[in-house]
Amino acid sequence: MQRKSLFIIIFHLLIFTTSTAQHTITGQIKPVENLKTMLLYKTEGAFQYYKASSKIDSLGLFGFALPKEFENGSYKLVYDTRNNNYVNIIFNNENISFVFDPKNLINTIHFYDSEENTLFFDYVRTINKRYLELDSIQKAYYENPREDLQNKYIYKRKEIDAYQNYFEKQSKGKIANHFIKSFVKYLSKTPLNSKKEYYSLLKDNYLSSINFQDSVLRNSSFILDRLIEYVFDLNEITARKNKTKLDVKMIDKALSKIEPSKFKDEVIYSLTSSAFDPYKSTYDILLNHLYNKYYIKLPKEAKTESFTKKVKAKLKVIVGKQAPMFNFEKGNLYEIQEDTTLLIFWSTTCSHCLIEAPKIYEALKTRKNLKIIMIGLEDEYSDWENVSVSFPKSIQIQSKGKWDSEMAKKYNVKGTPSYFILDKNKKIILKPEKIKELSHFFNIKISK
Repeated sequence: MQRKSLFIIIFHLLIFTTSTAQHTITGQIKPVENLKTMLLYKTEGAFQYYKASSKIDSLGLFGFALPKEFENGSYKLVYDTRNNNYVNIIFNNENISFVFDPKNLINTIHFYDSEENTLFFDYVRTINKRYLELDSIQKAYYENPREDLQNKYIYKRKEIDAYQNYFEKQSKGKIANHFIKSFVKYLSKTPLNSKKEYYSLLKDNYLSSINFQDSVLRNSSFILDRLIEYVFDLNEITARKNKTKLDVKMIDKALSKIEPSKFKDEVIYSLTSSAFDPYKSTYDILLNHLYNKYYIKLPKEAKTESFTKKVKAKLKVIVGKQAPMFNFEKGNLYEIQEDTTLLIFWSTTCSHCLIEAPKIYEALKTRKNLKIIMIGLEDEYSDWENVSVSFPKSIQIQSKGKWDSEMAKKYNVKGTPSYFILDKNKKIILKPEKIKELSHFFNIKISK
């Protein structure tokens, strides 16, 4: 759609009162698919605050007429709340109009107005393309460290430096300049000899270009996004490459960059929230460190009682903690003498459990020094009495009330099937999230 017709149509979609508007944000999503609403948020510190919403029409058009007192700064346009998909934009006293494909935002977004956003997104596209090209050369050099590849690497690095300098000069005096200067990726002057060396260097320098005292960056999602990438994504990749555990010291390094302040409190809350997942244990070691070293020290107004309660419940049953004690018909958990105990939380109303649990039981029922305990989280009316007899060599416990049952609460179980593997001292040593992980631990094959 051409710009002229875009504005003719978009005029009818504008939010706020157009008579008091000074600037507008208008756009089009192509293809629109099933998107219905565009939400506008202002970023302040580590949080976002709702400003307005606009209907996305059948052509993918949306629009906001901004009041005269509308603040300059970083904003977020959320078009898909379910998948948390959004566009970060800069507002600096100018109209903003653009079009984009939600499936390929960075490469398709085009601004008709707004020097700030045109400049920044041109920079991101340009510099990302060169970073990918450099990474490709670096990858080839790992496999075959030839002189011509080294020369290509050096040339590409100089090209990146030239583009960086160009965009920094072009953006001087603009809000975009703050982001462009902090977007810089640390690069070795010559190609590295191994992936381990590459990730070690990346880990040491990932946050080096960011000015954590910059108020423009603080009032955007930039700093928090980078910290999340560093503490979680890079941490996970590095641990996988080096076959080590996640590094809690990366949290300490990240938070040491920020002086004690309201902003730091917000970052701590946000990182703790990012580490928390009620259904997975991927980041439990990071959650435990964040909670005990930072979160509990936050002032009362910087945290919520409901979230604190959820985190505390989860941390009671993470890997490394003593499994909560419970009784069964002929004893209790701590009286079990076997070297390993497998807890299977299941339900007769869970179709996946009825397929998976019998297979695990059959594969392990004769295993020496292993005790299997199957805990049925059942509704008031279930077929547990009839089904549970199929597992005679296991300890069977029925815990009525499903997710509100005593055992579900004690072990913070939010889904079935869920597994806990305990050592002889009843310490949790693994919480397999998939049957493949459980099979690998016991070195067994379980058919699909």
